[in-house]
Amino acid sequence: MLGLILSLLLQTAPIPDSVIVEAPQSEAQRHPASPDMSSIIARIRLALDAGRYDQADALLQQHHDPLASSYRDDMTVLQAEVMLAKGDPHGAEQAVAAVGPEGRFRCQVLLIRGMAAHARGDADRSVTQLGTLTNECSVTWRVWDVLGQLMAGLGEQDASRFAFQRALASQDCPASVSAHYGHSLIQFGSLDEASAMLAKALVQDPANNAAQRDQDYLVGLRGFEPERRDREGDTDWARRLADAADGARHAGRSDLARALYAQALLASPQYDARLLEAASEP
Repeated sequence: MLGLILSLLLQTAPIPDSVIVEAPQSEAQRHPASPDMSSIIARIRLALDAGRYDQADALLQQHHDPLASSYRDDMTVLQAEVMLAKGDPHGAEQAVAAVGPEGRFRCQVLLIRGMAAHARGDADRSVTQLGTLTNECSVTWRVWDVLGQLMAGLGEQDASRFAFQRALASQDCPASVSAHYGHSLIQFGSLDEASAMLAKALVQDPANNAAQRDQDYLVGLRGFEPERRDREGDTDWARRLADAADGARHAGRSDLARALYAQALLASPQYDARLLEAASEP
């Protein structure tokens, strides 16, 4: 199964026009007698895309009509998206189970199932669903980003690299994609590439905490000490020293790790039992 998914991910042939996802046909186009429902569905989609999940949920509840079969699947898919966005992956999967897997919502169902499985920690199912999605449908950087992380977790370096590079090719991908890619490159031992990717993330978003922590970890891993920034607070500096110490310890640089933990202990304005213990380890 993993071999099949890898072949799907690494497939570079263009997607035929017949399978590229188009915007779902409006309710008014499919059912001219129900323009009001078309407007409601558009309002729900607008709220979802803007991150106003409570508003989208309220509209769905307000206009829920289980007997109105003409737009039942539209509303079900939207409800599943809201559930997923609000942290209920199980509910999202259960919701789309009622939607035909081969209908016009196939791509949306694959996306919801794949993202829900990722949220539940089911990497194999997520890769299967999202891998199929990328082979059959047009997808955004979000899908490639998740696939990059999943394939890195499975130890598949080439597939992970391919997925992240597809995500980064999108003009609107955020700094988090570079941060995730940098993290995976550390895992695979590509330290120079990792450093460059994390630096890119921090240029794009200096407040990206994950990229900063991985960058400091990488500094210690390579045998160096981090540099304190101008006007950096003691708490942040202590945390950065500790992250670098973790990297040094992982690389077997025991003396450097102890020294960094000791500096972090002195810099920290609060008592930290973990730092004290780490600084005392032989």
